[in-house]
This record gives sequence, structure tokens and C-alpha cells, in this order.
Amino acid sequence: MKKKYLFASLILGGAMIFTSCSSDDNKIFVGDNFFTDRQTIINEINALTYPQGFTESDDKHPEYKNMDPEVYTDKKKTEGRGTEGYYGYVDLGLSVKWASSNLGSVSPVTEHKTLEQTLQDLENELGLQPMEKPSFTNNENSTYPTTMSYEEYLRSMDIKALYSAYNRYNNYCMTKTSAHDNAIVRYNNTQYENHKYLFAVGDGYPWGGLGMWDYLGTKEAPMDIAGNAEFDVATYILGEGWSMPTKAQWQELIDKCQWKKYDNYYVVTGPSGKSIVLPCAWYHTSEQTGREVYNVYLYDSKEFKLGGFRDLFSIRPVHTK
Repeated sequence: MKKKYLFASLILGGAMIFTSCSSDDNKIFVGDNFFTDRQTIINEINALTYPQGFTESDDKHPEYKNMDPEVYTDKKKTEGRGTEGYYGYVDLGLSVKWASSNLGSVSPVTEHKTLEQTLQDLENELGLQPMEKPSFTNNENSTYPTTMSYEEYLRSMDIKALYSAYNRYNNYCMTKTSAHDNAIVRYNNTQYENHKYLFAVGDGYPWGGLGMWDYLGTKEAPMDIAGNAEFDVATYILGEGWSMPTKAQWQELIDKCQWKKYDNYYVVTGPSGKSIVLPCAWYHTSEQTGREVYNVYLYDSKEFKLGGFRDLFSIRPVHTK
């Protein structure tokens, strides 16, 4: 049958539409740029991405990992502020394990979420489900220019499906990127809040008393009360295995660890690579002379000084190995 074409000045994606009087004779003239136009959209889809994983710089306080306790106590209530939380110890590589915090300062948690876990929490809150990147291919082997039926052209071009896929995956990538960035912020804020207890001075106790205002009085205490639940408040509060540190244990901490001074605290790193924070303060040892108590002065210097039994000083417990 002889075809009669009427020329229509519609050019779409490198195609000209010709129509005839017969609906069966609709033809599309596809130009050389048909492949290029479609490939441009496919390339835009392929270029869409979102952050994959995290880098070391995303963790603003990596030092906390070396300070987190290996073992935690049951939940305790502090005497001073009435705060509930947990004590724990770190193995610095010394003869005893040192508590992560002073008596009266407790950790609010016993586990710290990773960046990956924080991101998963955010994605769950958003109801974000995994989405695979759309996959489209271009028929590069076709010979252009050419003519094809209008139906063939729509199937080949598929512009609506391409743009729909682009929009869906672009929204997914933007949501994933936002969740990733927010996870970094939430993680670091949470880390900061959960580790503030490390830097707190805690409660002050009189030597030999089992409470902040429980003075020794006329009770006769041994020269070294470490581990004696009748006089050692660390043992009394935390239980067996815990005690106030002796002079020798303090001396070992001073001699065998690296000390780095900040404004109002020290970071003490042991031979094991683990660290504790010691706020600048006066600390009790477990020992006395019979008339005075051996204390540790931690401010601009680190030294032993004698003091009174009624002095309300900090206590950094230790745990047996």
C-alpha cells in the first residue's frame, strides 16, 4: 500500500513524528541524537549516590573508646546528687584495675552505640527501606537515523519511566545522606553526654566514713583500711573486690603511666594503652599515720600530702585483678 505522510513539526528526543491517514501507518523518524538524549538521563541516574559508611574523622571523641569500662557494676545511686548509674573499671596494665570515675559520679549507660547503630536507629525512625539503584540500558547497536512505529518509539524512549525512576532514587539518596549526616551529629552529642561523668569530681568523703557525713569519730581504724567494708567506703558501696587505693597503688599510677594535663583534669594512659580521666582534686588513700591521713594532691603537681580524717576528699576506687 502506498503511504501518504503528513509532516508534523514535533521533535522529541531526536525524533520526528509523521502521520498518515491510516492509524496503522504512524511512523517516527528517530535522529542521531536519540541514543544520546536517553543516555544523558541514564547517566544522571547512575551518578546518584549517598555516603557509604563512616570515616575516622566522623568520631569527634575517639579517645572515649580507651576510657570505657570493661566491666560495670549494678546500678548505684550516688549520695550527693542522687543520680543513678553505673561504675566500672579499666585495666591500665598495672597491679590493680582503676575505676573510670570517682565515687559519686556514675555512667548513665553500660553500652555505647556505634555510628552504624545510630544511623540504623535514624533510618528506622524515618521508616526508610533499602532501595536498589534503577538499572536502564541503551540499545547502542541500533542504527540511527531510522524510523519506527510510535509504539516502538515509546517503548524505546521510555522517558516517563526514566524520570520517575530518577525522582524516586534521588529522593532516596537525599534522605540517606541527611540520615547519615544527622547520625554523626547525634552520635557525637550522645557520646559527649554519656561521658561527662568521667570528668566530674564526684562526692567528697571523710576518711574511714561510710557516707559523706559519716565521720570516723572515736572508732579505731587500722592503718590501712583498703578492702575493709567497715571503714572503706569504696568496698562498702561497690562490693567485694573494690577498695580505696593504697599509697603504693597511687605511686604505681604516677610512675608507670603517662599523664597529660588539661585545664582541670588529667588523662592518664597506662602501659595497656587504656586511659582514665582524673579531675584535679584532693584524693584519699586508704592509709593513715595514726594521727593524719595520706592524701594525693592532684592539681599543678602530683604529690602525697598529709591531711585530717574529716577532710571531704574524692575517692578513686580500684579493683583487684
